[in-house]
Amino acid sequence: MLYSEREVTMATILEQVICGKISPELGTIKLKISKRTVYRKIKKYQGVGLPALIHGNRGRESRRKIPETTWTRIEETLRNELADFGPTHAQEKLAQEPYNLLVSAESLRKRMRKIGLPIKKAAKPQSLSK
Repeated sequence: MLYSEREVTMATILEQVICGKISPELGTIKLKISKRTVYRKIKKYQGVGLPALIHGNRGRESRRKIPETTWTRIEETLRNELADFGPTHAQEKLAQEPYNLLVSAESLRKRMRKIGLPIKKAAKPQSLSK
């Protein structure tokens, strides 16, 4: 597993605290975490090692991720029935009957760019010239 720069830095500072080269107070300042957290991380680091400093959710998919089958339905609907809609209007239409597909306008905008659909923008009001 690859470790971020922050995790490697944290490991070296925790090692220095464990060896007594720096105080836990200085460790809290360098790591920008509380004293209690330093002691908690030291305990975990001594038991497991460097993997203890990695967040448990790293590498996992989001629980809120929209399934690819749903995205396929959305893309087909966008291409066939809502091709001339902007992302916000398309989002409103997808939330209604018969689709009942709940997705944010920003997610739709990103997906529309990805599949190459033109993204409609609101027309700017014309300025009055004097």
